[in-house]
Amino acid sequence: MGNTEARDGAAGPANNGKSFTGGAAEKIVRLELDIQKERMGKLIGTGGKTIRDIQQRAPNINFRTPGKDDTGGNEYKFVPVILSGRAQDVFKAAALVDEVATACLA
Repeated sequence: MGNTEARDGAAGPANNGKSFTGGAAEKIVRLELDIQKERMGKLIGTGGKTIRDIQQRAPNINFRTPGKDDTGGNEYKFVPVILSGRAQDVFKAAALVDEVATACLA
C-alpha cells in the first residue's frame, strides 16, 4: 500500500546531519505519492504558484517532485511526489496535494 518510512530524529543522512532538539526524538517520515502525470501541471500551477502555496501552508516539509525529463515520457501514467518531515506535517501536506491532484499511495 503506502510507502512510508519512519526514522528517529537523530543526526544522520536521513535528515541531512541535523538533529532535533527537545524532549523525545521526533519521527521523520517519508511518504511517496503517485500522481497522475497529466495532473502534475495542476499541482505545480502557473509559474509554480500552487506548489509554493502548499509549501507555505506546510513549511516544514521537504517536497521532491520529478523534473520534466524524469517523468518517463509516455511509458508511465503516474509519477512520484515525495514528502518528508514530521508525521503530522507530512500528512497535512499530503492532504493539500490531494486537494489539487488526486494522489494514489505508492
